[in-house]
Amino acid sequence: MNKTLCLLATLGSGLLSLGYGQPAQANKVGIINIKQSIIRTTDGKKAYENYGNRYEEAQRLLQKRQSELQALRSQLQNSRYVLKPEALGRLEREVELKDRSLTRDSQEQEIEFNQEQVRVVRDLTDKFRPVIEKYARENGFVLIFDVSSADSGVLFASDAVDVTEAVARLYEQLSTAARNSPPAPAK
Repeated sequence: MNKTLCLLATLGSGLLSLGYGQPAQANKVGIINIKQSIIRTTDGKKAYENYGNRYEEAQRLLQKRQSELQALRSQLQNSRYVLKPEALGRLEREVELKDRSLTRDSQEQEIEFNQEQVRVVRDLTDKFRPVIEKYARENGFVLIFDVSSADSGVLFASDAVDVTEAVARLYEQLSTAARNSPPAPAK
């Protein structure tokens, strides 16, 4: 952690002193919470809504299977002294198999949806990257840190250097313009 902070401080001060040919006072460092910026846009809201709907549907199906398994367990418990040993054995195996299947499917679904969430964020972040670069160039920023993760290395930053909302607005403007522009003629 200390190495990361030292590296970030050294990198930041080095970039500030380089200045990219600009006077030193024109160099700025900013922060962005990329996840919050994404969620504030139409594309982000739509992507998270689609993800949320698929996740909720999958959870409903697992919950239905959980209820069915619980009903089988109750049947097993209530029939323990009534059923013949062969029928009892079949019911116990059925409960055991359904329990294993549900546990496995639940774990696989959790992994799948975690990967899907990472993919959604990555895809939207890739769309945001050029917008962040455009915003940074136009506003004199030489460095913008993503602080959406707790381990970003940034311990404090003034609200004055937070570009989250501004980048979301710029993204929304550019994507709206792109959606409303006529398609390019075919060659």
